[in-house]
Amino acid sequence: YLIKYVKERKAISPFLRTVRLQLFGKALELFGYLDSGNRLEDEITGLPVVVVSKDSLGKGFKHKMLVLSEKQKNELKPHYIAAKSATGESKMLVFKPEYIAIGNERKKALIGISNSKFNDIVRVDALFGPALA
Repeated sequence: YLIKYVKERKAISPFLRTVRLQLFGKALELFGYLDSGNRLEDEITGLPVVVVSKDSLGKGFKHKMLVLSEKQKNELKPHYIAAKSATGESKMLVFKPEYIAIGNERKKALIGISNSKFNDIVRVDALFGPALA
């Protein structure tokens, strides 16, 4: 397992970035992967979407995501977009974080919540597309 992990990590390391986001005044740091197939863009804002696994997001914000005040709803602007993948098409909840940074650079993007884990071998919490690289 360890040898497989090290090989996988080395192979994808050029595509890994730290993803930092802030919600409700709390910062969360995630491992992000540059996914050349991620072309998700919100039709309403025109912003690209960083897909974050529900489990990874829930670690930092689970207690805050249960009930949002009207003010928080207005700030986050949550809504659904169509998300196509190899397994089909579904709806993905997206929202605007207080800020998001990939590497050391702040980006204008939305967060999309995915119900699936991205990779069990190499821990990846978020997928971002070439528009944010």
